[in-house]
Amino acid sequence: MTSRNIPLLQQLTTYEWQIKTFCDSTNQPNSGWSYSDTFTTAAFIPSVFNPSISPIIANTTCEQNTAFSIIAQQLQNEPDISSSIFFSDKGQFEINSISNGDTLGTASYSSQSISFSSMLVLDFKLGPNYAKIDMIDSLGDVVGFFIIENHNMMNIIKHNQYDSFYHEHLRTYSLTSLIKLLSFYDFHIVDAYTSDRYGGNIQAHFSLTKFKRSSRINKILSHEIKMGLDKEKTYIKFKNEIEMIDKKIASFLEKNRGKKIIAKAFPARASILLHYFSSIKKNIEFIAEQPTSLKLNKYAPGTTIPIISSKFLKKYKPDIMIILAWHLFDTIYKKWKSQLKGTKYLKILPEVKVYK
Repeated sequence: MTSRNIPLLQQLTTYEWQIKTFCDSTNQPNSGWSYSDTFTTAAFIPSVFNPSISPIIANTTCEQNTAFSIIAQQLQNEPDISSSIFFSDKGQFEINSISNGDTLGTASYSSQSISFSSMLVLDFKLGPNYAKIDMIDSLGDVVGFFIIENHNMMNIIKHNQYDSFYHEHLRTYSLTSLIKLLSFYDFHIVDAYTSDRYGGNIQAHFSLTKFKRSSRINKILSHEIKMGLDKEKTYIKFKNEIEMIDKKIASFLEKNRGKKIIAKAFPARASILLHYFSSIKKNIEFIAEQPTSLKLNKYAPGTTIPIISSKFLKKYKPDIMIILAWHLFDTIYKKWKSQLKGTKYLKILPEVKVYK
């Protein structure tokens, strides 16, 4: 194989990659990892938003009921229609002549991963001119979807992202755990996908109606099993690696005691880093934030460490800059390495690395 398609990459993003060979079908390693290299994705140019809307009426005979359909179609790479409202000032609909529970017609939906048909049933009248109409599936359930997006447990474990547990983020999920949790409420998994946002997240789609599962679901579940997310030892290893990183940071800062050490960028999750990696809190003189930040002239929570404008950095010329927003390390490092000569940059997660 000389090429491979990798889905769900983000546009204008640089990715680092390595490869290794496998000698047989049991995936026994035949080599170590290659030297790492990078590639940058191109800008995604969507097709012009121009959906095709086709109204179809079964007959045009006066004073007779008729089937009326509206079909919306889109081309590949065209921006998706998230919701649609169709208006008509033709014909009439006698709300007063129908009762709660009456079937008014049918509706169908089809996409790449989901296709279904449903009945349109009057739930209740809201007045002489308004009514609430439900889409009901073949089992009598209202058709609807519940979508949840969260930090992805696979990324948290893989990249030691323990700082993802902060503020209101008290828990995170794997797809396996989401399927288990939602099953208690009779929800069925329909689709799921992962992305690189926020260091890696997962979005899962559920419905009370049982649809055919997307092929992406089994791929994600398979990756979770390979990572050992169902094994206690995986989380014990995760804890031990965080403790080892703490020791490495403390050792590095001890060797550089007396030098001008500062921190850069302070997202909310950085409070977790500051208090758990206590050697950072003890050794930095201040935290630099962009000049427009609302955090300027305040203090890091639970400390007396001031947050000041990054405009001061050129004058101060720090010896070491600890980048607390480690998930944005590449962007911050590239910006400041050309402006601060002689400064070393410390990346603390997913592993400790020093850049010049």
